[in-house]
Amino acid sequence: MKIRPAEVSDYVEVAQLVNTPEALFQISRSATFPWSVAQLEDVARQREALTVCVHEGKVIGFANLYQVQAGQSAFIGNVVVSESYRGHGFGKRLLNYMIALIENEYRAEAHLSVFGFNTAATMLYKSLGFLPYDVEATEDYTGKKVTLIHMKKAVPCW
Repeated sequence: MKIRPAEVSDYVEVAQLVNTPEALFQISRSATFPWSVAQLEDVARQREALTVCVHEGKVIGFANLYQVQAGQSAFIGNVVVSESYRGHGFGKRLLNYMIALIENEYRAEAHLSVFGFNTAATMLYKSLGFLPYDVEATEDYTGKKVTLIHMKKAVPCW
């Protein structure tokens, strides 16, 4: 497995990581299904450190950073691992890479947000040292009320 910066040529495979409107909503509240190369190009203009996880030549994971404030905080966003590769440690390795980037490059605290119904992701984030600090009521893509949990990882002592 290799983790590297995403290239425009990866966007087709990244878009294919998401196969339902529900799955897309979990990683991007503003995206519309199906996720497209054009939407990913918009993401690239608005976010930083677009990153892919590649296994045996295939893109199997994706994440990026947003609201980066060096010396303070940065959010990990659009985290997704191909359904057939979940539960094998790829997501954990991708997140550890993003956390290290935030801590080493930006000397900042890693933040992320997760929907309350996304138990697997919430437990993964907890296992990596993320703790909740705020809860927000919002709506899903159908208008149903859902909870968005904001989490952060303690900054290491530099």
